[in-house]
Amino acid sequence: MSLSGLSSGCRGGALRVRLSGRDGRRKDGGMLGAFLGSYAALAVFFGVLVGALVSGALMAEGKMQRGSALPFGVFLSLTGVVTLFVGQDIWNFYLRMIGGG
Repeated sequence: MSLSGLSSGCRGGALRVRLSGRDGRRKDGGMLGAFLGSYAALAVFFGVLVGALVSGALMAEGKMQRGSALPFGVFLSLTGVVTLFVGQDIWNFYLRMIGGG
């Protein structure tokens, strides 16, 4: 466990609290930072992206209204597991795309 990983997880947890409005989500962000290190930011980014896509699809189908609550922890957990296994590959792909790797 690295200190920078824990701090990046806390920052991700703060972002998550604002999105979900629940105070207990900081612990999940800290765990992401502890296990994923700097890749926790990647997990949070993709968690927000997947959550936005799912909520957009639910609103388009009429199953969810604008302003309805959607649990963010599910998406963050899912993308955290994906990032755990393929986070470095995703990051390397991104660096190749921008010409930095």
